[in-house]
Amino acid sequence: MSYLPLFIDTAGKACLIVGGGKIASRKLVPVLKSKMSVTIISPDIIDEIKENTINVKNFKYIQRKFVESDINNQFLVVAATNDKKNNSLIAKIAKEKNILVNIAEDSLSGDTLIPSVVDRNPIKIAISSGGASPILTRLVKTKLEAVIPYSFSKLAEIMMEYRDKVKNSFVKITDRRNFWEIFLDGPISEMVLSGHIDKARKALDESLKYKKVLEKTGEVYFCDSEKCKQLDTPIEIFIEEEIEEDKKSKVPKLPKKESKVPKLPKKESKIPKLPEKKD
Repeated sequence: MSYLPLFIDTAGKACLIVGGGKIASRKLVPVLKSKMSVTIISPDIIDEIKENTINVKNFKYIQRKFVESDINNQFLVVAATNDKKNNSLIAKIAKEKNILVNIAEDSLSGDTLIPSVVDRNPIKIAISSGGASPILTRLVKTKLEAVIPYSFSKLAEIMMEYRDKVKNSFVKITDRRNFWEIFLDGPISEMVLSGHIDKARKALDESLKYKKVLEKTGEVYFCDSEKCKQLDTPIEIFIEEEIEEDKKSKVPKLPKKESKVPKLPKKESKIPKLPEKKD
């Protein structure tokens, strides 16, 4: 099968999960996060599902067996029962009605995969092995989570906040691209990642005011329509404030104490001088 990696705005769309066990519980978590209107149909549900859906407004539980008409008007159907024949029947009906269907334990029988996700909202990285191995997918996810810190979430938020401002300052796409590339590779992004959001905002505001970007080496760059050209003037706008703040935050140096050890008087040499010999 051939899959298209695709992000869709599913808020408010109808999703039906058939089944009430551990598999259904596992599938329920990402679907609820996507703000879909979720209905579970099953004679029983496990306590884990009950606990995870307390006061959840976009969730409904119908306590009975599945019937064919339940699929009508659904955007996505998840077959998560412990009966393979029942799951295959659900998939068949959904496909006939051109409704997306995911089969938890036999993904190739459905037409939709629900990937594992590294969530650094609004950054989301979806991972799938194409149904080959959930263990492999989990391993890849663990490795990615180790190298992508949660602070990337704040970095994305700052870039979204300044998106229109940058667009207004730099008319051409190439100029905007140059601006953001230097931003991401320079100290302003490092301020964001280290939690110094206010300092980063000040630096970005100054960058847009003078159309200058604080670069890694501490030099000013100006973005024109061709490329970012290095200016001759050293960077001062951003660094002076940093120095002043550092001065204020540092503990004052104590005055040096004079040594109380008395200096001993120099002793005169007691070695007698020998008389000069006459020729």
